[in-house]
Amino acid sequence: MADVKAVANLFLHLAEKQATEEAGDLMTDLKLQKMLYFAQCWHLVRYNEPMFQNVIEAWDHGPVVPEIYSEYKQYGRNPIQASPVDYDAFSNQELETIMDVFAYYGRYSASGLREISHQYDSPWANAYKPGLKHLEITQESMKDFYKRQPPLETVSDRILRTAKEKGIEIIEPMISPDGNPVLPADDYEDWGTGMTIEPWELWWAEDEYEQHEGSKRRPNWAKED
Repeated sequence: MADVKAVANLFLHLAEKQATEEAGDLMTDLKLQKMLYFAQCWHLVRYNEPMFQNVIEAWDHGPVVPEIYSEYKQYGRNPIQASPVDYDAFSNQELETIMDVFAYYGRYSASGLREISHQYDSPWANAYKPGLKHLEITQESMKDFYKRQPPLETVSDRILRTAKEKGIEIIEPMISPDGNPVLPADDYEDWGTGMTIEPWELWWAEDEYEQHEGSKRRPNWAKED
């Protein structure tokens, strides 16, 4: 089980990388809280165990991990800066869930994620009572609700789907031995040995597919320095 502060910091790190690469938005506490909530929900669905042990409460603006709110409340509505990330603190399953949640939900604004978490009959909606505090959103309610939703697409599934849509032949597997999704190299000299894909690079990868549509690609686990 992961430390919730480490999970939060990894989301902040991913947001910083995306902002650097694509002029995206840095992450505020409001958005971070929603990312933690969705990570917990989908990890419960996938592996029948929580990502972290901390309680998630139903607050006015959505699900909140109180310990993380206390950690970053001084930032207010301003973006939060990440600390160095220790990837060894996570299991491969935990990393996969975090990356998949970031790849899907990270494209939404904080207010957009608030609306998603507030949808009818959601775990938050069933737990929230105006004016009351410390209302827990139970792990069972999160698992039961999201088991009834379409499954969260994995990073590797998205790459495979995009390639199929472009008519590109890809030989599986798309996951390297250490659990990282990988963009296979092809025979174009400028691609070299291939590279490990990060969630914030998915859109770049799709652009590359567009440029080389129809080419045959082969898996290559070598990482680019």
